[in-house]
Amino acid sequence: MDRRALLNDDPTDAGGDVLGTDPSPAREGARTVVVVEDDDHIADRVGLYLGDAGFTVRRAATGAHGIASVDEFAPSAVVLDLGLPDMDGTDVLRAVRTRSSAPVLVVTARGDEFDRVLGLELGADDYIVKPFSPRELVARVRAVLRRAEAIPAGTARTAPAATARGRRATGRAAPRCSTTDSCSTVGAGR
Repeated sequence: MDRRALLNDDPTDAGGDVLGTDPSPAREGARTVVVVEDDDHIADRVGLYLGDAGFTVRRAATGAHGIASVDEFAPSAVVLDLGLPDMDGTDVLRAVRTRSSAPVLVVTARGDEFDRVLGLELGADDYIVKPFSPRELVARVRAVLRRAEAIPAGTARTAPAATARGRRATGRAAPRCSTTDSCSTVGAGR
C-alpha cells in the first residue's frame, strides 16, 4: 500500500508547507503533543495539522525517543504508532503510562479487534486505524484533552463500577454480550 494512502489526504487541502523533521516552534501557552511515528510523510502531515490547530508538536521516530520525549516535554497528549522500528508500540504505551497521565491516541495499521482491545486495555485513550483523516485526528486529540482536563488532578480515570444485577452505578442496565457479539440488556426494568 502506498504510504500516502494511509492518510485520507485531500490534495486540494494541503494546508501549507509540510513540516520537516524538526519540531514545531514552541508557542506561548500552547499544549504540546508528542507524535511517535516512524513514517516521515505521516508524521509530517500529523504535525502540520496539529500545528495548524495551535498545538506545539514534538516528533519522535522511534519508541525509545518517544519515551524520552514524554519525559522531556511532559506533553498534554501523545499520538503513538504501534509499528516502530526499535520496539513494539505496545511496550511504548506501557512505558508512557508509567510516566504520564497524558491521553494517548494510538494511530496504527493494526486494525484487528484483538489489537484495538489490547491497546485500549493497556491505557490508550483512543485508537485510530490507518488510513485516517488528519482532521479527525485533530478533533480526537481535542476531545481526549477536553475529557482529561475535566477530571481533577489525582483522580483515577475509571469506568463506573458494576453493581448488583448487572446495573452500572448510573442506574442504567449494563449490556451483556456473548462470544457471538450479540448484546442484550440485563436487568432492565428492575
